[in-house]
Amino acid sequence: MPDTGFLLSVEELALALSALGQPQMAHDIMVAQLGNMSADEAHVRLKTAGHSLLARGWLTLDAEARLQLAPDLERLVSALIQPAFSLRYHRSQPRGEWSAAFHFLNGAIVAHRVEQGLLHHLVEIHDAAMVVQEGVEFFEIAQALPFEMPASHLPADFLTALKDANAAVLEQHLQAQLYLSEIVQQWLRQDLLNSRYRGSALRVVYTAEHIPTSERGVLLLGGAERVWLFRSNGPDAPMDMLPGTVSQFTQEMQALLA
Repeated sequence: MPDTGFLLSVEELALALSALGQPQMAHDIMVAQLGNMSADEAHVRLKTAGHSLLARGWLTLDAEARLQLAPDLERLVSALIQPAFSLRYHRSQPRGEWSAAFHFLNGAIVAHRVEQGLLHHLVEIHDAAMVVQEGVEFFEIAQALPFEMPASHLPADFLTALKDANAAVLEQHLQAQLYLSEIVQQWLRQDLLNSRYRGSALRVVYTAEHIPTSERGVLLLGGAERVWLFRSNGPDAPMDMLPGTVSQFTQEMQALLA
């Protein structure tokens, strides 16, 4: 079955959300990506977006001039409003940030990627294995050096405490982790000092007010050679540190999707 997909501007997505009775979500996404604007400017932007959607046949007006989305677009946008849960990938590095979300609703999976900071790509996919494979590619895990190590535990704030640490502070923290072998300390030291990115893969659920919350997930460190996984066990519980291999990442994502 071919994937169903739409590429929308911020304003087009906002208008689609408004058409489905979500004006606050529409406002929030425009402010988040375009900044604050006057009501007149917002009106002009949304009017232009409406003309664009009408021209492509993705929006119509009923007999009472109410907005009606094309059925396929309505189905995909609806999954953004109140999914059963989502899996969200995020990667931050010096040259920018990247994100992708996968929303699960009534057996459907909608991938939501933000491209060039402004374009929203919505695609319906039909196999949860594709969500995992996209994560492998998103975090460049297959290109990293594979390695083995026993699961280890680190303080919950380990990565946060060492985000901008110099070599001396890093060394002090690593030496305090007495259960880490010398070779693991050496690898981790190298990759913390020469990190390419930091990331996260989170299972997100939503309150009745559409507020996203997450208590399950994995943090990632993309180092000079290796990728490391840090499995969260709760806000204050120690993290499990695992090798960032394709097989281990797949196992972690399957657990989040279960």
